[in-house]
Amino acid sequence: FLILPALVLLGGLSMQLAVGTSLAIIAINATSGFLRHFVALREIDRQPDFGVIAAFVAIGAVGAIAGNRLGSRLPQALLRQVFAVFLIAIAGLVLWRQIPLL
Repeated sequence: FLILPALVLLGGLSMQLAVGTSLAIIAINATSGFLRHFVALREIDRQPDFGVIAAFVAIGAVGAIAGNRLGSRLPQALLRQVFAVFLIAIAGLVLWRQIPLL
Protein backbone atom coordinates (compact mmCIF):
# COMPACT_ATOMS: atom_id res chain seq x y z
CA PHE A 1 0.00 0.00 0.00
CA LEU A 2 3.02 2.31 0.01
CA ILE A 3 3.79 1.89 -3.68
CA LEU A 4 0.87 4.05 -4.77
CA PRO A 5 1.64 7.14 -2.68
CA ALA A 6 5.31 6.86 -3.59
CA LEU A 7 4.47 6.84 -7.29
CA VAL A 8 2.08 9.79 -6.94
CA LEU A 9 4.13 11.93 -4.55
CA LEU A 10 7.69 11.04 -5.49
CA GLY A 11 7.20 9.93 -9.08
CA GLY A 12 4.77 12.68 -10.05
CA LEU A 13 2.40 10.21 -11.72
CA SER A 14 -1.33 10.77 -12.00
CA MET A 15 -3.47 8.60 -9.78
CA GLN A 16 -4.69 6.46 -12.69
CA LEU A 17 -1.19 5.89 -14.04
CA ALA A 18 0.12 5.18 -10.54
CA VAL A 19 -2.59 2.56 -9.96
CA GLY A 20 -1.71 0.74 -13.18
CA THR A 21 2.00 0.96 -12.48
CA SER A 22 1.61 -0.29 -8.92
CA LEU A 23 -0.48 -3.22 -10.14
CA ALA A 24 2.27 -4.13 -12.60
CA ILE A 25 4.89 -3.92 -9.82
CA ILE A 26 2.73 -6.07 -7.53
CA ALA A 27 2.18 -8.64 -10.30
CA ILE A 28 5.91 -8.92 -10.96
CA ASN A 29 6.64 -9.25 -7.25
CA ALA A 30 3.90 -11.84 -6.73
CA THR A 31 5.04 -13.88 -9.74
CA SER A 32 8.64 -13.98 -8.56
CA GLY A 33 7.51 -14.96 -5.05
CA PHE A 34 5.23 -17.68 -6.41
CA LEU A 35 7.97 -19.12 -8.62
CA ARG A 36 10.43 -19.23 -5.72
CA HIS A 37 7.82 -20.86 -3.47
CA PHE A 38 6.94 -23.35 -6.22
CA VAL A 39 10.60 -24.35 -6.58
CA ALA A 40 10.96 -24.70 -2.81
CA LEU A 41 7.89 -26.96 -2.65
CA ARG A 42 9.18 -29.13 -5.49
CA GLU A 43 12.45 -29.60 -3.61
CA ILE A 44 10.49 -31.32 -0.82
CA ASP A 45 8.16 -33.19 -3.21
CA ARG A 46 5.10 -31.05 -2.55
CA GLN A 47 2.78 -28.97 -4.74
CA PRO A 48 0.94 -25.72 -4.11
CA ASP A 49 -2.82 -25.79 -3.53
CA PHE A 50 -3.98 -24.68 -6.96
CA GLY A 51 -7.58 -24.33 -5.73
CA VAL A 52 -6.53 -21.62 -3.28
CA ILE A 53 -4.41 -19.97 -5.96
CA ALA A 54 -7.34 -19.97 -8.40
CA ALA A 55 -9.62 -18.44 -5.76
CA PHE A 56 -7.15 -15.62 -5.09
CA VAL A 57 -6.69 -14.98 -8.81
CA ALA A 58 -10.46 -14.83 -9.33
CA ILE A 59 -11.00 -12.48 -6.38
CA GLY A 60 -8.13 -10.30 -7.58
CA ALA A 61 -9.52 -10.15 -11.10
CA VAL A 62 -12.98 -9.18 -9.89
CA GLY A 63 -11.44 -6.53 -7.62
CA ALA A 64 -9.31 -5.15 -10.45
CA ILE A 65 -12.28 -4.89 -12.80
CA ALA A 66 -14.48 -3.28 -10.15
CA GLY A 67 -11.70 -0.88 -9.14
CA ASN A 68 -11.06 0.09 -12.73
CA ARG A 69 -14.70 0.88 -13.36
CA LEU A 70 -15.08 2.77 -10.10
CA GLY A 71 -11.76 4.60 -10.47
CA SER A 72 -12.57 5.87 -13.94
CA ARG A 73 -15.84 7.40 -12.70
CA LEU A 74 -14.49 9.21 -9.64
CA PRO A 75 -12.40 12.39 -9.63
CA GLN A 76 -8.70 12.00 -8.83
CA ALA A 77 -8.95 14.35 -5.86
CA LEU A 78 -11.58 12.13 -4.24
CA LEU A 79 -9.52 9.00 -4.95
CA ARG A 80 -6.51 10.59 -3.26
CA GLN A 81 -8.56 11.56 -0.22
CA VAL A 82 -10.10 8.10 0.14
CA PHE A 83 -6.70 6.48 -0.26
CA ALA A 84 -5.18 8.84 2.32
CA VAL A 85 -7.88 7.91 4.82
CA PHE A 86 -7.27 4.23 4.05
CA LEU A 87 -3.51 4.63 4.64
CA ILE A 88 -4.06 6.42 7.93
CA ALA A 89 -6.51 3.72 9.05
CA ILE A 90 -4.06 0.93 8.16
CA ALA A 91 -1.20 2.75 9.89
CA GLY A 92 -3.38 3.18 12.98
CA LEU A 93 -4.29 -0.50 12.98
CA VAL A 94 -0.66 -1.58 12.63
CA LEU A 95 0.39 0.80 15.42
CA TRP A 96 -2.45 -0.38 17.68
CA ARG A 97 -1.44 -4.02 17.18
CA GLN A 98 2.27 -3.36 17.70
CA ILE A 99 2.11 -1.17 20.82
CA PRO A 100 1.54 -4.14 23.19
CA LEU A 101 4.64 -5.84 21.76
CA LEU A 102 6.82 -2.86 22.62
